[in-house]
Amino acid sequence: MEANGKVSWMQHRLKTACLFLRPVQESDIPAIQKAASAFAVADAMISIPHPYPEDEAQRFVETQRELMSKKQSLTFSMIETEKKAFTGLISLRDFEPEHQTAELSFWVAPNAQGRGYMTEALPSVLDLAFKHLELNRIYAYHMLRNVPSGRVLEKCGLRPEGPKHGVKCGKFEDVLLRAVLREEWSKISEQLISRVRERYAVELGGS
Repeated sequence: MEANGKVSWMQHRLKTACLFLRPVQESDIPAIQKAASAFAVADAMISIPHPYPEDEAQRFVETQRELMSKKQSLTFSMIETEKKAFTGLISLRDFEPEHQTAELSFWVAPNAQGRGYMTEALPSVLDLAFKHLELNRIYAYHMLRNVPSGRVLEKCGLRPEGPKHGVKCGKFEDVLLRAVLREEWSKISEQLISRVRERYAVELGGS
């Protein structure tokens, strides 16, 4: 807890039916390095190079921890509750306090793909962002060929705003921009969260 009574971003915790989300930490470095080195992860993400540089995960975690301490980014590690296994990352980044916006980014570890974890986790992160971080707009980009990410974002209410272009491994990629406003989220959040309501909880400041 901070001196002004507000919760430090390092203390945010989220629980869903099968997952525990907490801010990324040093103990996640080996799992992040291994997962992000997989072609299946890097190929779907504009921001992840392949091959993934050695010690890149350590640099990433150190950077995210510093940004979280300044409330400029919030990156969660997704942990499968039963097996205590790392399953992926969800980030809210590029915060613009004046406009109350942030970019959403995420990926799932290869051994956890296809299990619906991201569909389960994202509503809780969006709810936190709008209700506790006081954001008004959240946007995300995904490559058009990354159909699973597009489906997850659509399920969570992020509507298409327009095509973009990005460069991946020296090649241009078709990218789609999606976004959702706080007002829009308020109309669909109950329906989304009710799907896991019995086992869903949000903790602020827990361990």
